[in-house]
Order: sequence, then structure tokens, then C-alpha cells
Amino acid sequence: MWIGILILTLSLILSCGMGLLQESIYKKSAHSWKEGLFYSVKVHFSLYTVSADNLKHALSLPLFLCFNLQDIQSEATYYKNAPVSIWFALLTNAVTQFVCIMGVHSLSSRTSALTLTLVLTVRKFVSLLLSLYWFENEFETYHWIGAFLVFVGSSSYCIASRNALIITPAKRKSKKSKQT
Repeated sequence: MWIGILILTLSLILSCGMGLLQESIYKKSAHSWKEGLFYSVKVHFSLYTVSADNLKHALSLPLFLCFNLQDIQSEATYYKNAPVSIWFALLTNAVTQFVCIMGVHSLSSRTSALTLTLVLTVRKFVSLLLSLYWFENEFETYHWIGAFLVFVGSSSYCIASRNALIITPAKRKSKKSKQT
């Protein structure tokens, strides 16, 4: 369990760093979010070319060295005869992932890295809640702690952002009156 929490924490820290990098890039240049999406995909694919020999070797191995052949045959038979709803679910998942990725890149070009990270954290939390409901799992103590932390963090950020918006116009008026 602790390894999972460590991995999620590391993932959150790295995504924050990436968000700050994207924010600084968007501030320096007026690039489109579509361009950022293109380059992030291009970079990921370029990582596969570095390990192309390893991938070719792994793909050339007979399947029985990698998996139990009987399991593969039963899975293949299952998916060959799978109802249309499974393929519809797979297609729907692919489309929604694409829309989500486009939305993240679009949001990253319009908001701060902190706002983007907060939105993604709330989205992950809602996804967790839907998963708990869908698979009929219990809402345990750690879920309550996580729910509390997400709620407190989101509320604090919203209140601080609202206060900043209220204070900012007043500061602008006082600066203008001092200049005249």
C-alpha cells in the first residue's frame, strides 16, 4: 500500500514540475496548446526509438516464453466472441482519453500550473469515487482522509483565488489615483 502512495506522490510532484515548465513556456512564447500537445507526443514517441532494439527483441520472442499459451487462447476466444458493448466501451475510453488530454493541454495554456494541478487532482478524486461506486468497494479510512485533504485544498485555493480577484481591482484603482 505504501508503495502505491509513494508512486502517486512522486507522480503528483513530477506533474507539478511539468506544469510549471509548461507555464513558463507559455509565458515566454505565444505557442498554441495544440503545438504543446504535438511536441509532448513527439517526445514520448522518441523515447521508444531509443529502445527500439529491445522492443524488436521482445516482440520477436515466442509468446509462450512471455505468457501462458492457454490463457492467451482463452482470452483471444473471449474477445473474438465479445459482445459489442465491450468494443463500444473500449472505443469510448479511447475517445474520452483523447478529449481529456486535449482539455489538459488547453487548460495549461490558459491557467497557472497550480490551477491545472488542482483541477487534475479533483478529477482524479472524482474518478476514484466513481471507481469505488462502480466496483462496489468500501470507502475506507484512507479514502476519508484523502477526501478531506482534497476538499480542504480545493476550498483553500478557491477562497484565496476569490480574495485575490476582489483585492486586485481595488489595488489597481489606488495605483491609478496615486499616479494622477
